[in-house]
Amino acid sequence: MPEDWALTPSGLRPGEKFRLLFATSTTRNAQSSNIADYNTFVQNRAAAGHSAIRRYSSQFRVVGSTSTVDARDNTGTTGTGVPIYWLDGNKLADNYPDFYDGSWDDHGMRSENGVTGGIFSFWTGSNDDGTKNAFPLGGALVRVGRRELPSDSPLSDASGSPGFLYRLYALSPVFKVYEPPPAELSLIWTETIPPRPQSMNPSLTGRKVGKEVSETDSGTTDVYFYVRTERLHSSKLPFRVCVTGDATQSTTNSPQKEVEDDFQVVVDNAVQGASCFDTSIPANQQYKRMTIRILNDDRFEGSDGEQVRIALTQAPGNPLPSPYGIRAAYNLLHLRIADDDFYQQPVQFSPAEYEIVHGSAVLGRAQTRRVKEGSNSGHVGLMFTKGVPYAPYTVTYKHPCLGSSTELPVNWC
Repeated sequence: MPEDWALTPSGLRPGEKFRLLFATSTTRNAQSSNIADYNTFVQNRAAAGHSAIRRYSSQFRVVGSTSTVDARDNTGTTGTGVPIYWLDGNKLADNYPDFYDGSWDDHGMRSENGVTGGIFSFWTGSNDDGTKNAFPLGGALVRVGRRELPSDSPLSDASGSPGFLYRLYALSPVFKVYEPPPAELSLIWTETIPPRPQSMNPSLTGRKVGKEVSETDSGTTDVYFYVRTERLHSSKLPFRVCVTGDATQSTTNSPQKEVEDDFQVVVDNAVQGASCFDTSIPANQQYKRMTIRILNDDRFEGSDGEQVRIALTQAPGNPLPSPYGIRAAYNLLHLRIADDDFYQQPVQFSPAEYEIVHGSAVLGRAQTRRVKEGSNSGHVGLMFTKGVPYAPYTVTYKHPCLGSSTELPVNWC
């Protein structure tokens, strides 16, 4: 229910459930054997009643039995249940068995407007336990309940002609006392927090929070993640994020392809200079957006890709205000960066020297040390696949007219 709902009984704690009962302020006969006719009657009274119940009027049910329907089934009052209160009044039963024990705890009857009433008779067609009486609604005689001291028989007191005009009891749906949203911070990929699980195996912390993105051939790709709270706070909510994994984080504004930088973390338009950083959800806001910026490099880094692990914790020395905490089931994210660079088997040189003869066309994948094609014209080519480092190999060029080999720069390839 809304936090300031006018009809929430006093003494109930947040999250506790209850139902409301009222006695209709108007009367009707009991000649119909269709329970829907009586439900409609009490729903119309609720719709014209207290402003706080009008929106729920269609969910009210009559406490009455026909030859085919028991009152306890019509109102959903089987099992232990919840406390029942007079509308804008006192508690009359601790639970459903207490409601059907033949005597209610309070006699301060209320109408659909919350107005106290007097001594009335009520069509019920029921026994004290909420089952159908031998004289149900729509019968030749109909069972009547009566609210009167010292003799109190609210559901089953006597029987009367169905043509008489009596009141009815109307029972509300189950209401729940307003419960503030959890004072927790959640680490998520989207702005919307997932539904809270009914149960959570601690070993599954961070489950179903994986995401995959591919490098692009050029430029960058931004992936957003959020720390969000369901309960606003008048001051900022601090936290720490740590980014780990086998992907390489660039901590500068000038990432370098040759050192295999894979991603940056960007917060408030600033590249973070460390793998762990502190930030906060601003006051009276629900989330903080951060960015994993995927960088393209020229290196093939394996068909399994590289992993980024994002963890949410309290900020050391700057804890969250009470009662806020970190939501245990949503404190971890995983990101897989898939490599789209072309893959070839790296060249293996043994020994670590390679001789190019003038006029030859040399394919780097060849395992022979020397290739001669017997021509003194044409081009000389040596191809290295991506992923082969430059420095470990010495490459020399020999022309048949030269008496010695000429060593090329080590990064010539």
